[in-house]
Amino acid sequence: NLKSLIFDSKLRDEQKEIWYEFIKVLAEDDAMIILKTIQEDETALSFLTENLEKKIKAIKTGDKNSWKDIIKREKDYIESK
Repeated sequence: NLKSLIFDSKLRDEQKEIWYEFIKVLAEDDAMIILKTIQEDETALSFLTENLEKKIKAIKTGDKNSWKDIIKREKDYIESK
C-alpha cells in the first residue's frame, strides 16, 4: 500500500510525516492512483513530495501565485506521463 511504500522509501522523516498526514485525508481510489504512479515511475515520489512541500508553504504564506504555479507544474507533469 501507499503508506508502506512511503515508509520504505529514502525520503527524510519529515517528508514521510507529510505523506502520512496527507494519506489520512486521501480517498482510497486516489491513494491507489498515486501508488500505481509511483510504482511505474521512480521519479514520481520525489516530484510529488516536492509538490506537497511547496503546496504547504504556499498555503501557510497565502501565496496564490505560487499555488497556481505548483498546480500548473503538477498538471504538466501528469500530462507528460
